[in-house]
Amino acid sequence: MKNNKLVKFSLTLVCSAVLAACGSSGGSDDSAAQKQQQQQLQKQQAEKAAAEKAAAEKKAAAEKAAAEKAAADKAAKTTSSESNPGYLLSKKNTSDFIVNKNDSKVDSTQSKPLPMTVQDLEPRLDTIVVAYPEKNAKSKAIAYIEDFQFVGNNTQSGTYTLTGIYNDSTVRGTLNGDPRTASRTKTDTRGKESGTALVYQKDRVKYFDRADRGNEGLNTLAEVYGVRTNSVEVANGNLDDVKANNLPLVKETNKLASKQDGQLHFVQYGRVTTKLHGLTDKDVNAFKKGLLDDKNSNVTSNVIGFAHYGEKGTENSYFYRGLNNTTGAELAKLSGELVYHGHAVAYGLNTNYYGEVAAKKTDAPNAIGVEKEVLPTLKSGYHVVAKVNLDNKNVTGSIYNTWTNKDKKDFDVNLVNFNGKLDNYGNIAGTSALAYKDANKDGSFNATLFGQTASELGGNVAGNKNMDTSVTQWGAVFGAKAFVKDPVEEKEKIRNKPWAARADENTAGQVK
Repeated sequence: MKNNKLVKFSLTLVCSAVLAACGSSGGSDDSAAQKQQQQQLQKQQAEKAAAEKAAAEKKAAAEKAAAEKAAADKAAKTTSSESNPGYLLSKKNTSDFIVNKNDSKVDSTQSKPLPMTVQDLEPRLDTIVVAYPEKNAKSKAIAYIEDFQFVGNNTQSGTYTLTGIYNDSTVRGTLNGDPRTASRTKTDTRGKESGTALVYQKDRVKYFDRADRGNEGLNTLAEVYGVRTNSVEVANGNLDDVKANNLPLVKETNKLASKQDGQLHFVQYGRVTTKLHGLTDKDVNAFKKGLLDDKNSNVTSNVIGFAHYGEKGTENSYFYRGLNNTTGAELAKLSGELVYHGHAVAYGLNTNYYGEVAAKKTDAPNAIGVEKEVLPTLKSGYHVVAKVNLDNKNVTGSIYNTWTNKDKKDFDVNLVNFNGKLDNYGNIAGTSALAYKDANKDGSFNATLFGQTASELGGNVAGNKNMDTSVTQWGAVFGAKAFVKDPVEEKEKIRNKPWAARADENTAGQVK
């Protein structure tokens, strides 16, 4: 019995030992399995992270590609053909030529500037359409000037003599002239007369009111600045600009870097004077037929002559126009803010001082012989500053004069403030307002960007009530250049474009 118990006890011990051994061996296996599971989990997590990263990168690449495609599509839709090359505004001096429908007043201006809608201007800029009458006018033809060119103007003297032209202030008519070979922009005869135009003058500061209020502009045919106002003949009968300033006041006021002072390569602006008063059928027959690019037009084209500024029965056509309109594709690549500085040719603006003046004491003086107060003096003007935000499309600016106080310190006084919106095609439209009190205070504002980097700006402002002869009639056209900290020396080439004789007409083929 005892032996049996011993055996059983021994067996129990053995089994316990075996079980202990088995238990010890099983714990070791579990630890290895856990480690393996952790490694597997880490591997799966790494693979998942890599997959998610790859998916994110793929998504980002797809979004970038989509954005680039959208930008390309947008650029493709914003073509340069939808950009206006300029605007025209007429101020009449006792002329009955009707330049805007529903108007019966003799001495008036257009209530709204007329857009030029055809971009393809001949680079010579030697013609300009100045009028298209409404249906009840005596004339039924487009009126334009040819031989509007400044070849050889390299003296920078402030005036230039236009030759080989027709001058209606002498004898109305353009039928007689010297024979010549007809071209894209020239008829087969040229005029035998001449006349003076106001242009850029080196080191001049006082450009304001050259024609509007002073005597300097009397009997001049035009006042013009910018591209092709100082030019020379080059190959193939084309013109190129003389390397000299053509934008007033920019250099003198140190608004731009020295390498780009005062040179407009694309924008031309100013005033041209013509005489279309009292036209009869006989008078119309005194004009030679001009060129038309629209063979299906229901109107004819007549070449007219220049006339003297200040003469009764004349029209002063204020305009800005340009070459190399900034295209939609070029505009889509630009961002940030551009600041432009320039000069305007204006009429009807009040140049009297109306800025802030210190209040004078009204107490009795204590002695006789007090020194008379020295009032500010007008130094220079019609300066232009404009800001174009290419991101939010907001445009703001002003036309201003610069005054000097008794301490010889310069300060600016605004004449016209303007603001507008830039569209995707390089056009700007908005409103303007005189900076001083006037019955015709509010007005319109239009402008256009030029150059592949929007380096230049042309624009105009005009009073909304200009048709009303009981109020002040005012307006201005201007050219301006963008400030660039480090300008590039290389000059952008003029794009080779075909001529459109009716470059100053609307989409219907008529300036109304």
